[in-house]
Amino acid sequence: MRNILFVIVTFILSACASSVGSGTGATGVQVAVEKDIQHCEFLGDVHGVSGFYGVFAAPALESSRQAAMKRASELGATHIVWNAANTTYGSTSVVGNAYNCKQ
Repeated sequence: MRNILFVIVTFILSACASSVGSGTGATGVQVAVEKDIQHCEFLGDVHGVSGFYGVFAAPALESSRQAAMKRASELGATHIVWNAANTTYGSTSVVGNAYNCKQ
């Protein structure tokens, strides 16, 4: 009985950790590297945070990235360059720079 309860709780928590979006296409913002955005307009820093960490670090990282990409999309960004990711006790967070590369 305890094993079943553990599996159910794990499933629910992992579903919550990854519920922000599915893949890069969800926001229309593409991940880029510095050389790809040399002629683009810098729009600002974007951040994403998830309350999950530890064994849930992978889905928490994806959730954090999707939150940052959503914010970049709200700024009018077409591309994002990741700066840092941090998985510490209490949360998982990412930081990136948002750019508009439409010309």
